[in-house]
Amino acid sequence: ILALTGKKRKIVVLLGKESNPYFNLAKRGILSSSKKNSIYNLELIFKEVDIYNQNQVLQTLSDIKNENPEGMIISCLADESIEKVLEEMHIPLVALSLDLNISSKVSFVGCDYDNSGALLGNLINLMLPSYSRIGIIAGSLKHKGQAQRLNSLKRVLNKNIKIYDMAENFDNDDESYKLTRELINTNNLDLLCFVGAGINGGLKAVNESQKKIKVITVDQSLDSERGLKYGLIQAVIAQHPYSQGVKALDVLIDYLYKHIDVKVEYLMENSIYLKESIISHTLDK
Repeated sequence: ILALTGKKRKIVVLLGKESNPYFNLAKRGILSSSKKNSIYNLELIFKEVDIYNQNQVLQTLSDIKNENPEGMIISCLADESIEKVLEEMHIPLVALSLDLNISSKVSFVGCDYDNSGALLGNLINLMLPSYSRIGIIAGSLKHKGQAQRLNSLKRVLNKNIKIYDMAENFDNDDESYKLTRELINTNNLDLLCFVGAGINGGLKAVNESQKKIKVITVDQSLDSERGLKYGLIQAVIAQHPYSQGVKALDVLIDYLYKHIDVKVEYLMENSIYLKESIISHTLDK
């Protein structure tokens, strides 16, 4: 009926920068769900922000008020001021990747961060002997998911394997390149573990160092696939951002238009990809 009347249903999608492979793939998943559900005549309005920039997020939310959307998919750092504004907007929303504590939240769709970190720890224990040294590159520990991932890694990690240094790159490849190079030059590391984005810049620094440093990453992307193929990365813990994007819009449509009860949260199962995985699978879903 909606398609026949030509009435558009506005859905605002607020995501981080597309330069972050997670958000690029999540957006593709959302678009795929929209195409699959074309009968609902959705008008998707995408807003791109630096999720670590509070003022930018708040300004974008102010702009969204004028759009009068029927629903939202949003991924931003949980912050009291941001949650207060969202609460006042009274727009049904699905929190993607980063959970929010507001009454208008329909559901959370994202990664099982605790399991992701535990898998990282398990793999490191298998790959390294006792008394090995590792470095950690995070996007930001203000990202509760990444902080949870790191805490789970530490919980599982062999007590004789030490984390010697850690840096935050704010999901920026240029910053990641500089920080990774510094970690490599100032520490005799056996392994680098990326618990967020900025993988391309980090791999560039590892490659230039010509040191035999093992690398484990999270999030799948073309950079991860190339890294596995050429031996720069030993393993990838995939959280399936494309599938998260599909699920986020599916859930919102179920709630708004199909009037189906939805779960409070949907956590994507993590997968482990090794070099041979890319022969029969792509890493973008």
